[in-house]
Amino acid sequence: MITDEYKAFAKVNLFLEILGRRDDGYHNIKSLFARVDIYDSLKISINEKSLGISLEVINKSNAFNIANTNNLVYRAADMFMREFDIKSGVSITLTKNIPLGAGLGGGSSDCGMTLAALSDIFKIKDYKRVFDIGASLGSDVPFFLKNTSFACCEGRGEIVTPLDIKAFLPSVLVVFPSVSISTKEVYQSMDHQYTPKTDLFDMFVSELMEEKMVDFSRYLFNRLEATTFNISKEVGQLKELLLSEGLFSLMSGSGSSIFAISYDYQKLKKIYEKLLESFDFVFLTKFV
Repeated sequence: MITDEYKAFAKVNLFLEILGRRDDGYHNIKSLFARVDIYDSLKISINEKSLGISLEVINKSNAFNIANTNNLVYRAADMFMREFDIKSGVSITLTKNIPLGAGLGGGSSDCGMTLAALSDIFKIKDYKRVFDIGASLGSDVPFFLKNTSFACCEGRGEIVTPLDIKAFLPSVLVVFPSVSISTKEVYQSMDHQYTPKTDLFDMFVSELMEEKMVDFSRYLFNRLEATTFNISKEVGQLKELLLSEGLFSLMSGSGSSIFAISYDYQKLKKIYEKLLESFDFVFLTKFV
């Protein structure tokens, strides 16, 4: 029996613009994804003498009552084994540290890492077929399959262009207020009357390609913030709290996590320790 362990990292959206509705019900986006050092753990064991998939979830976040067969890890493993006609038993232990419903891509990351890990274990080199499985399971999954720290994600998220960032990177503070937001509701509720900030996105990426400190406050942007704040006052209040501490902050994805970045690690650490008194999920982390 072979056992391997893998890290499934979270992400934040440093920039998220919505370009419009699609005929398939999704929206076209233009987003800057950034991987952060918050991760779930996957242990995968292969047994050549058995069949089927077993999944155990060790919950260290808010991942209660996740039905195995509906879990993206289980579904990814099942589709992978069927697609490549692999006749082995797979046992997976998923340790959940990334909270659900946080806009941090935890489920998508778990899904992508499951596919990447099984490709590695079974020596599958047909990356397009693996990528297609991931894209069918979730819009954010392709980013995690690319195994890159930063990427421009377009289409509904499946068009991923890795970016080789040269800028000096700040530390990151992430706070999840334990508020569940429906992504579908956010997209259905948003006002589409605006001019997309694609020029600002291009300027941001251009700055990040230079070896220097970048004033992130000029560029961090999320089109969905106003809509999510209308749905949940708590999320908007969390952003205001971070702003009151002198931190430029932004919501990740459709919510409900708010993150702040700073080149002053000690300042972030003090605020991190203060926030631990009020919130269950606070992470002082970095880009990876």
